[in-house]
Amino acid sequence: MTPRPPPPSLSPDPSPSSRTYSSRSSSTRSTQSTRSNPDLFTPRSTSPTPRCEMAQITLHQREVALSKATEEFSLEKAAFILEKRELQLQKDEWAAANDNVKQAWDAEVQRKRQETRDAWTKVAVFFLAIPVMTLGVTMLLVEAVGGWRILVWAVATAAGYRV
Repeated sequence: MTPRPPPPSLSPDPSPSSRTYSSRSSSTRSTQSTRSNPDLFTPRSTSPTPRCEMAQITLHQREVALSKATEEFSLEKAAFILEKRELQLQKDEWAAANDNVKQAWDAEVQRKRQETRDAWTKVAVFFLAIPVMTLGVTMLLVEAVGGWRILVWAVATAAGYRV
């Protein structure tokens, strides 16, 4: 690759032939010095603006940009706060609906448990009543048969029969 010739100088120097470029490093230095000095780019007929005034303008521009950014940030923050409130309201609505469903579910479960308990109570009474009634009937029969035998023995003994 062949080295490029140095760029033409934008300096206000009227005689470009007075400058000679002996090597690449000197051309780099001259280009860098031209870039770092903005006064070289201003034409001779105009007066350069003072740096202080430029600093005030850029400071004012920065303040304006900062105030715009702050205003945009405040608007975004307000939008996020509104969205947060809406989401919180929606969350509260969902929680209330969930509580209502849970209460209805618990009431239904309690009702089914009571129905099941009542059914099992009936089954238990039925199956416990049969043995109790059978035992009661058996006891009555034993008493009746025992009482009959005692009565027959007492009559036979009183009559003189040997039993």
